[in-house]
Amino acid sequence: MATLFPITEHIFHGDYSTILEMTRTDILNGASPDPCKTDIKQRSAGYRYRMERVVASVDTREVVVKYVCSAAGHEIHSVYVALDSFWDLWDENETSENKVDLNTLVNTAIMDGEIRCSCTCPAWIYSGSKYIATQLGYAYGGKETRFPRIKNPQLKGTCCKHVYLVLKALPFQKFGISSMLNSELKRLHVIQ
Repeated sequence: MATLFPITEHIFHGDYSTILEMTRTDILNGASPDPCKTDIKQRSAGYRYRMERVVASVDTREVVVKYVCSAAGHEIHSVYVALDSFWDLWDENETSENKVDLNTLVNTAIMDGEIRCSCTCPAWIYSGSKYIATQLGYAYGGKETRFPRIKNPQLKGTCCKHVYLVLKALPFQKFGISSMLNSELKRLHVIQ
């Protein structure tokens, strides 16, 4: 039997209560090669991404960034990344005297905060990434309860190549995310 990624081995063969959140680094560190294909870094190399939109909600306390990934001759897929720590960081830093520095908050939410993600590609569902994300608590959107017994019974990896590409690029997008988020927060009358 193949060796599992340490976090998935811990979760699927022992204590379920230990890890209920994941950071960007945790997910990327677990992005091991698919047992049937080449390394995820090589598979994501030919893809391009573009940030399409940032949506914020005060009621649900969500900030979600939507990316579109594509490669020549391949389908276009959407990747969603929810910055779950953003509103907690906002609450900690918001005072009547200080104006909140969005760049710093977004950078902290990206680099150190909890995130959830999802992708619209078939590999996200059928190769077990969505199942693993559900079990480890970083699935954005619907949950997946079907075990990937055919495509990935060893539960290798934590994400598809599209999510991998976006998470690798996320720190370099912080100013673009901050700019779009600034417009969104003005629209919601959170800032002026």
